[in-house]
Amino acid sequence: MSRGRRNAWAAALVVVAALVVIRNLSGLATAPLGAYVDETSIGYNAWAISTHAVDEHGAHLPLYFTAFGEYKNPVYIYTLSALLRVLPLTVTTIRLPAAIFGLLTCVFIALIAWRRSRSLPITLLALALAGLTPWLTVESRLGFEVISMVAALSATGVGALVLPNGAPQTTRAASGEALASAAPLAPAGGAAAYFHGKAADREAGWRQRLEVV
Repeated sequence: MSRGRRNAWAAALVVVAALVVIRNLSGLATAPLGAYVDETSIGYNAWAISTHAVDEHGAHLPLYFTAFGEYKNPVYIYTLSALLRVLPLTVTTIRLPAAIFGLLTCVFIALIAWRRSRSLPITLLALALAGLTPWLTVESRLGFEVISMVAALSATGVGALVLPNGAPQTTRAASGEALASAAPLAPAGGAAAYFHGKAADREAGWRQRLEVV
C-alpha cells in the first residue's frame, strides 16, 4: 500500500472513531428519554457509595449490590461512584460509564482486527461494524452493567493476541483473562480503595473525639 493510500485509510479511521465517540456521548439524557428503574437504582447506590461508602441497605462497600430482589454487578456501580466525586447525579452521568465501556469495546475490537490483519481497511471495517451494531449501540446508552461485561470479553480477545505467536495457548488464555479482569475493574478497585480510606479516616476522627470527651 502506498503512503498516500495509507494516510487516506488512517484519516478515515480517525473520522469513524470520532463519529463513534460522538454517537456514544451525545444526548445521553434524552436518547432514550428518561431513566429506567434499574438505572435509578444503580445511580442511587453509586451516589451512596460515593458519599457514605455504603449501599442502599447500609452495607459497607459490598461486593454485590442487592436491589429489587436481585444482585447487581459492582463494576458499573463503583465506576459510576468514582465519576460522582466530580460530576453531579444526573441521567447523563448515570449513563456515562456505559458510553465509556462501549467505546472501550469498539477500541478493543479494532485492536483485535489490527493485530490479526495489520490492515487499515480491515481495522476500519471492524471499527465501523462495532460502532453500527444496534445491540452495542443501545447498551452503550443505558446505565446497565451488561456493557462492562462486553468490554471485559473484548479485552480477553486483545489479551490473547498480545503475546508472541509461539507462546503456549494456556499462557495466551491466561493473559486474556487477566486483562479482561483488570480492564473494567481498575476504576472500581481504585474507587473502593479510596472510599475505604475515607471511611477509615472518618472512623479515626470519631475515635479521637471520643477520647477527648
